[in-house]
This record gives sequence, C-alpha cells and structure tokens, in this order.
Amino acid sequence: MRIETTPPEVRSPALGLALALALAASPGTALAAAAPTASAAAVLAAASGQVSIERPGTPAPIAGTIGMRLLAGDTVRVGGGSSATVYLAGGGLVRIPAGSRIEIPREAIPGGGAVPAAAAGALPPPTEASTLANAMSSRSVEVLEAGLWILNDPDGSVLLSAMRGEADDWTAAAGGAMEPLSPRFETVFENRPRFVWSGTGPTRVVVARGKEIVWRGPLSPLGSLTMPADGLELKNGEVYRWWLESEAGGTPPTESVPFRIAERKAVAEATRFEKEVAGLATGDEAQGLASLLRCGYYVEVGAWSRVIAAAADLRRRDPGSPAAERALDGSRRQMRLGTEGLSHLTAPPASGSGQ
Repeated sequence: MRIETTPPEVRSPALGLALALALAASPGTALAAAAPTASAAAVLAAASGQVSIERPGTPAPIAGTIGMRLLAGDTVRVGGGSSATVYLAGGGLVRIPAGSRIEIPREAIPGGGAVPAAAAGALPPPTEASTLANAMSSRSVEVLEAGLWILNDPDGSVLLSAMRGEADDWTAAAGGAMEPLSPRFETVFENRPRFVWSGTGPTRVVVARGKEIVWRGPLSPLGSLTMPADGLELKNGEVYRWWLESEAGGTPPTESVPFRIAERKAVAEATRFEKEVAGLATGDEAQGLASLLRCGYYVEVGAWSRVIAAAADLRRRDPGSPAAERALDGSRRQMRLGTEGLSHLTAPPASGSGQ
C-alpha cells in the first residue's frame, strides 16, 4: 500500500476486523464502473471534509461516503483540512491525514493482526498505537460481520424486503393519527422500555403478555414514556405487545404491536459491545465510526429502534452515506412503518419529550 505526503496514524485492527471481513466477501453496492462481482479489499469507515476515491477504469473521482466499499487498486485521496479512516481486509485501521492519499493493495495482505499493517508500510507501528482503540470480543466481531453483511446485500437481504410478504409501505402508521412507533416487531434490550408514539392529546400506554395486561402507564401528552425505574420489569425472552388508550378509555384507538425482550445473554453481549464502542477515541469522526458499527450490530440482532438511532446519527454526520439510508429504510420496512413514522423517530428529540 503506497501512502503519500503525511504518515498515517494506525490503530489496532480489532475494531475494524468485523467490517473489513464482512465486506471482503459481500457483494455490496457497486460504485460507478466497478464489476458486480468485485470483492472489497477495504472500507471507508470514517470521512470528514474532502475525501474522494479514484478507481481504475472510472473517468472521474467518486465522492467518499462512510460505509463505502473500497476495491483493490482504489486510491483514497484526502483534501486539505480533511481526514479519513480506512479498514483494510486482513489488516488494521488506518487514519489518512489531510493532504495525503493511499492506494488500496491489489493483493490481500495475509495474516491479520498488527503485523500486516506494519508490512503495508503504515507508521507508526501498530504496537506503538495500540492504545488508540480497544479490542473487540470475538462475539462482537461475529455479530458485526453478520449485520454488516446484511447492510451490504441490498438485492437479497431480508432487511430490505417486506415482512411476511406484506406491502412495503404502511401508510396507516404514517398518516398523522395516533400510532405506536417504537418498539415495533423488534428485539428490545431494556427491561423497562421506552415507548414512542405519534398523535396528540393525553394518551396511556398499555402493555400485555398474551391476554394479560401487565402494565398500564399514566396519561401522558408527550409522545414518549419510559417505564418507571421503581416499577415492573418486563421478563427477558418474553414477547409482549402494547397499544395506546385515550384519556376517555373505551375502545383502544390503536392496534397492538409486538416486541420481544432480549435474553439475558444477549443483553450482556450488547452491554459489552457498547463499552467497546465507547473506547473509540473522541471526536466527530470517531462518533461516526461508532454509529456505523452500531448499525451493523443491531441489524443482526433485530433491534430496529437502535439501528434507526445509529443510522440517523450517521446520516447527520455524512448525509451522502448509502449505508445509513439502507439501514433506515430496512428498519422502516421491518417495523412496518410509513415514511412519516420513520421521520418521527429520526427527528432530534424536543426539550421535555420525556426521554
């Protein structure tokens, strides 16, 4: 790999392993004139400012976006006052500073771990930069690989297909009427979830397991409500459903929607993953990287509300990111939401919203 102008900063390869390995085998989304069967050799994991990709056989540079597959022979060019971070398949996490460029190697770097990155000419050696990132557990890597595979398989992925053969746009959940928005048809990691709905006026959240109502919340006009910390805990591994009741009571104004509380083991694994992601260096670029990793992880476990939160953050940081748009649209379909319902969930929280 040729690196010009300024030596890059190299981080431990562990955080990048999941994304690099997943995309190395994934068909992904082809860019410009790339062959549909071309395998990724790296992925653009973070980008700030002017970042472009020069691809052999492509007449003009391609704008770099977070989550983009990089092919062997691609050149990543970073402009003045800009930066980028690249994951190399089988290698490390390489930060490209302003005014620099790197060429993605045409042959995969063998081995893995710190040595391949050093063999590629990266400086300083990974052993000197190992404190810049925390190692991820093998389980976190396994889940990330599976989830990022899904994100990069738009043609055949269940993520982007309607559930159970139904239509792919549920306008009833997006027409401005009172409607449960989150959680919906997904896994939840909190034993006292936060409920979000659309509509106005005092509303009560009702939660049931089977035919038994297990919790009825207080009237709330805020559009969101979290089960109280000193109240009932929903049971791990159980499926629940919830709906809304109006202030007057009587027939519920909405249908019920299901969700499942994750098993204890899955909760522990997700908690560990979040601690690993929190170990990333601070700064806007690192936060965008964290959001991309969260998209992959929570896609795999079916926690669609968490995918939406991560993808919305990624889109705010990189409005052109195809990975963010695929994650958002796939989550919308899996939750059977209309576009207005998704917009409600991706909007920045208002002051006093009850979060």
